[in-house]
Amino acid sequence: MALLLLLLTISQVFAYYEAGGFGFNGTLHGKNNATICITGTVAANTYIGFGVPQSVDLPFMISADLLVVYGNATGVHLIHGHGVGAERPFFLSDADNTTPGLPYVHLLSRQSSYNAKTSKLKACFERPVKVDFAATSGGRNLSVGVYTYLWSTGRVVDGVARIHRDAGVVEKVQLFGGLASKAH
Repeated sequence: MALLLLLLTISQVFAYYEAGGFGFNGTLHGKNNATICITGTVAANTYIGFGVPQSVDLPFMISADLLVVYGNATGVHLIHGHGVGAERPFFLSDADNTTPGLPYVHLLSRQSSYNAKTSKLKACFERPVKVDFAATSGGRNLSVGVYTYLWSTGRVVDGVARIHRDAGVVEKVQLFGGLASKAH
């Protein structure tokens, strides 16, 4: 029985990636549910962003499915939305979006924490792998295969994510499987 439990536990360990000083990993639950955890050291009210671009060929914020997580004295917080294009890219939060079905990303409070003394943030969230209304909401599907993801960091002021101070792309990620990897 203990061996079976150990094997089941091992089968739930998926690839861990690092980018911009932050780590993230994913766990697949069935065919359409995923848990993504993001970890890093950030000051209070400083976010770590995770994004699913429109395509591997267009790894940009515009039209990407974007999520920011941050911690402060009141706990861990999640803001989900997508990048929209105008004169310059900006972030449209689900709170400002009238598309039915939002939000489809949910913070897992029991698995998330922020330690103000060490500035360590761990934020886990649950979301579907495939988003049925992706084309209209700005939502993007997660890839079960190799894909490219976005990361960013910046300040949160009064619950609003400000423009990132640093950002990048993590290429050739197999979020749900494969060996551990370090990306830049």
